[in-house]
Amino acid sequence: MQVFKFGGASIKDATAVKNMASILAEKATEKTVVIVSAMGKTTNALEQILADFSEQKDPKQRITQLITTHTIICESLFPADHFIFNFLKEQQIEIAAILEAFKQKSTAFVYDQLISKGELISSNILFQYLQQEGFSISFLDARKTIKTDNSYREGSVNWELTKQNISTDC
Repeated sequence: MQVFKFGGASIKDATAVKNMASILAEKATEKTVVIVSAMGKTTNALEQILADFSEQKDPKQRITQLITTHTIICESLFPADHFIFNFLKEQQIEIAAILEAFKQKSTAFVYDQLISKGELISSNILFQYLQQEGFSISFLDARKTIKTDNSYREGSVNWELTKQNISTDC
């Protein structure tokens, strides 16, 4: 089995996404796992959104900016009617909803809920792009497979349950 891990800088824009696809087309074998980070600087943007919210500043402008950045990338990768654009709009709504719903929770809890959106957005964009480019792939949602305890920001993996889930899902 091959494992490719693409960090944020290596998938930061449409050109980088296309380059990632070229690398996979050239080097990937039948049994390949692709792991991706949030697209360049997305985690920083999400942390700033949380910081603004924690300081009781309105985060709407930063949330819109984050989604606009991803939309611009997608405009270079997909036709205008591709459903990835609706997905991005849904993520914009969900980010605002997370902040509102969990404003009484600990910052560590909210951090985990919010920051993971970066990987969720990038993995969905990349999955859709690779599918569009003819790759025969499946999407494995780490949130459903990897299980941890409730130690926010420093969760410990429940390896037994995670192994079971991987065996079932893969």
